[in-house]
Amino acid sequence: MKVSRASIDTPALIVDLDVLDRNIATMAARAKAWGVALRPHAKTHKCSAIARRQVAAGAMGIACATIDEAEVMVEADLPGVLVTSPLATEHKVRRFTELLRRRSDLAVVADHPQHVALLAEMARRYSVAPSVLVDLDVGDHRTGTATLEAAVNLAQQIQDSSDLRFAGLQGYAGRIQHVAAFAKRSSEAAKVAGQLAELRDRLWARASRRHAAAVRVLSLHLHANARATAGPAIRISQPPN
Repeated sequence: MKVSRASIDTPALIVDLDVLDRNIATMAARAKAWGVALRPHAKTHKCSAIARRQVAAGAMGIACATIDEAEVMVEADLPGVLVTSPLATEHKVRRFTELLRRRSDLAVVADHPQHVALLAEMARRYSVAPSVLVDLDVGDHRTGTATLEAAVNLAQQIQDSSDLRFAGLQGYAGRIQHVAAFAKRSSEAAKVAGQLAELRDRLWARASRRHAAAVRVLSLHLHANARATAGPAIRISQPPN
């Protein structure tokens, strides 16, 4: 049934589904061609119906900036939800553990030893096993460990905890979307990739062979509206022999 714009009360969001689906399919195809797993960020739409379309197109899950967003996505039974901002209070961590009881494939980032200690304490209290990524500051200076050494130590703290699972690395480089020139944007993305690759290599060098496999999955989050660079900023790869 056709509806005229004049009959729609404002404010209202109107979506061209053909364009939306085409954009989702384009991003999914690029990720597949690059050999990377895609986890789009929900903060660009804050809509579980759109997130469901992204997962149906091949996304491994949905990234969420806040625990509130994560609760909406879990309520919609969407897989692979990752909370991309550290949870620094007991109240927020408790809400996260409650979500874990409903979906065990949730993950969260941490950038400070106190965050990891709180996650481990709450995980033990509520008998859950959160997957935790180390968040590295790659230049945005919003969240993330300030140095590679701090990131390595944090990863070790997670791995040493029997209540947590080390799930990889995160580097948020949202500033790159504001770089207009393609060559400069590609260069900046490559720098971020280099930082994460160096951290990965340090973890491999430090980890025992028993833990090396845990460093396989690297997560690099760029703003979902960012214009494409020449290729992915980081690729999933296998630990060296």
